[in-house]
Amino acid sequence: MKFFYNSRQFHKALAPWVFLPLVISSITGLLYRVSKDLLGYSREQVHWLMSLHEGEWLGNNGELIYVILNSLGVL
Repeated sequence: MKFFYNSRQFHKALAPWVFLPLVISSITGLLYRVSKDLLGYSREQVHWLMSLHEGEWLGNNGELIYVILNSLGVL
């Protein structure tokens, strides 16, 4: 029973940190695709959305953590 309690505590602590990158990636990915394909914006005009989507704004180490958190959230 202690294992389940510890795993729930771990999940409770980790969930917000995984949720935020997933939400940012899903919203910016959707906005990028809609802006580019349906609204006719050029790639250069909406590149800032892709930078948010990929976590480039966090720098090299931050981008790696961002991708890892997204991967954990998907799994």
